[in-house]
Amino acid sequence: MNDSQIDELAKLPVGVAAVYHNDWLEPVLCHIDKYNAEGEYTDCPDEVSDDGKTEVLKYLIDSMAGKELDDGVKENVERLLKEGRVSSEIKVKLLSRIRNKQQIDEELLSRYINDVYGECDSAFCVASEAGDIQEWNNILVENIDRHLLDLNIEYRNIVVRSILNERAKNDIYFEDMSIKWTNYMVHHGLI
Repeated sequence: MNDSQIDELAKLPVGVAAVYHNDWLEPVLCHIDKYNAEGEYTDCPDEVSDDGKTEVLKYLIDSMAGKELDDGVKENVERLLKEGRVSSEIKVKLLSRIRNKQQIDEELLSRYINDVYGECDSAFCVASEAGDIQEWNNILVENIDRHLLDLNIEYRNIVVRSILNERAKNDIYFEDMSIKWTNYMVHHGLI
């Protein structure tokens, strides 16, 4: 477009646009009719899928606990792991253990949790406004991934403990929170 054409863009009426591509000789004017919607617009976001993360998490925790696991569930977890957003290294190790019917150890479970749920800085920011550890824990879990609320408290606490322990390795604040959280949970019989 030349300078005079660019100056004319501001003069175009509402609903008219100039469309131009580098390979085209001239821009093209397009007129778009006004959309007449019936009723008021409301934003309805799609239900956010957890992509099977909670099912995989539950399976891994149960495996770590030595529970006998159903073959149908095992096959579904293998499929979810293959399709899921997990680092290749963790995915390969987990699939190998599952296929060979080996127990999942705490370190591998923790690596999975931190890979899947560990990017949760905003959850910690929201939870920092809590009045006590129990409220902090509830807010944190809800903001890490609301699908975790579908799991029982033991599973949720394993997720929080894993994330806190990982963050405590590099940050004194999280080391302190990990100690406070653990003391609270032990004192109240929650872990």
